[in-house]
Amino acid sequence: MNAELFEYDITPKILPSGLEQRVAIRPISPNREFDENTIYTIRVFPMTEVSTLVSTFEV
Repeated sequence: MNAELFEYDITPKILPSGLEQRVAIRPISPNREFDENTIYTIRVFPMTEVSTLVSTFEV
């Protein structure tokens, strides 16, 4: 797991496949706040298998 993941609270931790789901990502410390003027790309992929199935979202 990337070290950056320890600096954010990400919920929910487990997502059902095939369904639209809202994910909240909140910084744990103030020096990791998000910049309102930046577009962030989030990649979501299965953790239980090696897969080429990767979903990418811009938020």
